[in-house]
Amino acid sequence: MEIAGSPTDGASTRVEIITTSERLQVVASAWRTLWQEQRASVFQSHEWISAWWDNFNDQRHHRLRIGLLWRGELLIAVLPLAICHRKGFRFLEWAAIVHSDYGDLLKAADCSLSELRELWNEIVARGGFDILAITRVIPNSNAARLLDHVALSERHVTRGERPEVSYRVGNGDGDGTAWYNRLSKKMRKTYRHGYNVLERSGHLQFRRLADDEPLQPILARLADLKQKSLQGRGLSSDLFTADMRLLTAFVDVIRRFSKLHVFLLELDGSIAAISVNFEENGTMMCWITTFDAAITQTSPGLLLMIDYIKWSFDQGLVCVDFLSGGEAFKNRFATHSVVLESLTGPRNLKGGLGLRAYTLRGKFVALRSARLAKAQPDEE
Repeated sequence: MEIAGSPTDGASTRVEIITTSERLQVVASAWRTLWQEQRASVFQSHEWISAWWDNFNDQRHHRLRIGLLWRGELLIAVLPLAICHRKGFRFLEWAAIVHSDYGDLLKAADCSLSELRELWNEIVARGGFDILAITRVIPNSNAARLLDHVALSERHVTRGERPEVSYRVGNGDGDGTAWYNRLSKKMRKTYRHGYNVLERSGHLQFRRLADDEPLQPILARLADLKQKSLQGRGLSSDLFTADMRLLTAFVDVIRRFSKLHVFLLELDGSIAAISVNFEENGTMMCWITTFDAAITQTSPGLLLMIDYIKWSFDQGLVCVDFLSGGEAFKNRFATHSVVLESLTGPRNLKGGLGLRAYTLRGKFVALRSARLAKAQPDEE
């Protein structure tokens, strides 16, 4: 356990920086209490961060940098960060952010912004990283307010350098049928046509996995489909490895603290599409969705999305959140979007050179794309 030498508010508060697995487990109860009081997302729970740290396969390239702020024996703030080594650089970022769609901090109601800033300063002062990369921050969240404060006083950091978008579907008025009827005529036709095509191949069924059904076979199918999809694009993820250790650990956390909803589209008993979702504060959070790419007659993933959106609104939920990622298929249903915020900046000369190269590369890619688009003949 590492305790900062100077308190943040007279003698009544102190900063602690967690760097070890052992200390992470010791503070579980205090962290959970604060998390429950704030009704925060599962992504900020102690269980989620611990599931990531204990089960992913690349700990030697990561270091915990979780900041805690104590007032006596009471935990009043958690800033869950980690240092990740990749592409020759060390990044200070949210812990578990690769698998967490929103990053945020936890704070008690009486924890001031100045106290949070002292906690931030202590983490940064410890060093050990080249580039600050805080991403996927929801506007007006606790983290957004802290980062605004940091950006105002630190000239070397930049707000919004790496924005991402989150698409959401609002219910408006009515149930799932009312929402479906508000879709465009073309979309409703596509949906009906997709069902007709697949039903000619066999028995097609949409359903929510029952709470008492075995989950492991479903996760195995999910991991297999996702792995094939990623390999086809030259990508990989430690979430979908053969042992499914990390995937299973995350799903177990969701089952304990949120309402887990696994939606299936089955063709003759075989899974054509899967979506692992969970319910938080009246919103359906769509965490992982995939489909069988061998089905080429239509898109089973599209059919499943429409079905689980209808189901969600029939249950009285007010929003379906596709979480981070601006994929075009999400925008087909979105009623609104939220631009997620970020804070980036160099810690040292190496980090500055790395960010400069990243910026130049982005400009080069944009320029090349513009030239290619200009060279294409206009469509009739």
